[in-house]
Amino acid sequence: MFLWQGSSRNDIYRNTVSGDSNVGFPGPSERGIMAHCETGACNDNRIRDNSVTNVFNGIQLTNNVHGNVVDHNESFGNGRGFRQFSDDPSTMPTDSSVVPHNKFHNNTEQGISLSDSSGNTIHHNETNNNTLNGVRLGDGASGNLVNENVADGNGLDGIRAESVAGLNTIQNNTMKSNTEHDAHDNSTGTATASTANTWKNNFCNTSFPGGLCAHPNP
Repeated sequence: MFLWQGSSRNDIYRNTVSGDSNVGFPGPSERGIMAHCETGACNDNRIRDNSVTNVFNGIQLTNNVHGNVVDHNESFGNGRGFRQFSDDPSTMPTDSSVVPHNKFHNNTEQGISLSDSSGNTIHHNETNNNTLNGVRLGDGASGNLVNENVADGNGLDGIRAESVAGLNTIQNNTMKSNTEHDAHDNSTGTATASTANTWKNNFCNTSFPGGLCAHPNP
């Protein structure tokens, strides 16, 4: 399913999207539900109550996409459950999404992946049992709120921020039983534990650097 240039105020509701077994890139089942808009902005769409499996990116927002809501979906068995990014943030920013109450699980890379994107709110999602990370804030992810998500049993980290991800607030999340760390931040700065991001009131057991977990998560 594809929202193209200028597609705004649409409601993508209660669809089942299933590809074949090839979740590599490129492949015949590259994306499940995607807004990719370039010269004509895609604003204020809602993607809700869908099921997406066996594609590379389950739900993807990219290039000049603003203020969209992605809620109550299940995206599993894909390469990534949800991915948002921009190929050129200076000319095609992708921002201000609200992503609540989804289940992004058992994907071969990330549950949620954000990069080169800002001002998004990621809350109350379940991002469990993904091969790499539950939530990954990649390079250029800035000024996002990651709040009250669950990230358990992932093959790398529960919530991970890369070295050029900064000014994000990561709070009130619960993480446990992740293979490397529950909470991991490769950035450097003047925020929590000398990272560039604010981590507060998270329930988890292991972190890099130390000090990202405020409470244990038994």
